[in-house]
Amino acid sequence: MKSEVSFEDAIIRLESIVEELEDGTNSLDYVVELFEEGSLLVKQCNQYLREVEQKIEILNTKLSENIEGEVPEAGNDNS
Repeated sequence: MKSEVSFEDAIIRLESIVEELEDGTNSLDYVVELFEEGSLLVKQCNQYLREVEQKIEILNTKLSENIEGEVPEAGNDNS
């Protein structure tokens, strides 16, 4: 798997790889191929998760700025 796949597809493939590795009937060469493919998928998933985390942090920052920047309406003092 050389091209990037969606996060969801990568997780599905990783689960499949784990099942194949746990089977224990595959040749050593094939196990090494599976391990290599799984490692690449894990790397892609981690990168995707880092990017999503950064987007969420940016959105939270913008939300906080918007909330802090709001001026209470006259007569709506809840203190």
